[in-house]
Amino acid sequence: MYRWIDKYIGGLLCLFFACINLFKKQREAVSFRKILILKFYEMGCIALLQPCLKALRRKYPDSKIYLFTVAKNKEIVEMTGVPDGIFTADDRNIFKFVIDVIRNIKKIRKENIDVLVDLEFLTRFTAILTFLISAKKSMGFYSKKVFRGNFHTDKIEYPEKKHILEIYKDVFRELGADVEYRIPFELEYDIPEFLKNYSGKIVSININSDAAILERRWPYKYFLELVKFLQSTEYKTVLTGSKEDKKYVDSFVSKLGNKNIENLAGKLTLRQLAGLFKISRLVVSSDSGPLHIAYAVGTPTVSFFGPESPDIFGPIGDKHINFYKNLDCSPCVDVYNGKIVRCVRNTIECLENIKPEEVIRRLRGILADYAEKR
Repeated sequence: MYRWIDKYIGGLLCLFFACINLFKKQREAVSFRKILILKFYEMGCIALLQPCLKALRRKYPDSKIYLFTVAKNKEIVEMTGVPDGIFTADDRNIFKFVIDVIRNIKKIRKENIDVLVDLEFLTRFTAILTFLISAKKSMGFYSKKVFRGNFHTDKIEYPEKKHILEIYKDVFRELGADVEYRIPFELEYDIPEFLKNYSGKIVSININSDAAILERRWPYKYFLELVKFLQSTEYKTVLTGSKEDKKYVDSFVSKLGNKNIENLAGKLTLRQLAGLFKISRLVVSSDSGPLHIAYAVGTPTVSFFGPESPDIFGPIGDKHINFYKNLDCSPCVDVYNGKIVRCVRNTIECLENIKPEEVIRRLRGILADYAEKR
């Protein structure tokens, strides 16, 4: 629903406010005293922002840095250890969301923001927020394919083929911040006490994906075969997931025996999830936010991409394996269609073609290499 509203109602509002903005006197930003970053969606992308926010803090140590996001992302923002303040809107209900947004706009306008950085990829919603907040200087992405109004004083052409880390690096370079990506990132985490004795002996499994794009899940039955294989190894298999994922994960675990397996879906905070990944030997995940958290804390990953491309969102480096079949219809999700999956096939073949036998074969090699290095 939010995507439909953003595309159609948001498009009309952008046109309306753009006409008003033609007569609005622009103010010059004379300092970076107060900086506001807009990043509402994609928890994993916020985790990947940590080095950028840290670089911004180094560049402007005396500035106030704020971030505006949805309520469920507050903890991941706090884990970056940078923002002085966090504004949130609860998106579980459209009416509550609108009320929260209006309330926060009023608060933010009182702060008299000097610089606003809109990091959403071509959403009309954050473009409209940029207009209503009325910072002296504002930066945001633009594309000839998507009309977002004329609200950003500094427009950045959206680069279609760049990796997300490079996109963020370019944006923050425009702010004068020199970003260095050093793995692991300085993301805050808490290692669950009851798992500390298993450090290096855990393979964490995330069978979930963002509820907005469930088509990013690697098939249920494939994950079952993979976990059954892991149960035959010396590693403890830990299943993860949010409270919303718990029913799905519980159903999955009910199909397995109790050997070498633990279900922590709905039981961990994000800090504890990051701590679990930190002590894991490996994280296996569908394309999702937890995958990026695993990357940020420096743990090797195995991931599955289909509707979206690992060339843009996949973990980078020799420690990471991104399975991707690159069908002629892939990727079918992009920022221009609001990240809506419009599959032209009868099933999600891009993920179904990543067979469990192929993945298990790679895992055997990975785990054997770990054993040799001990």
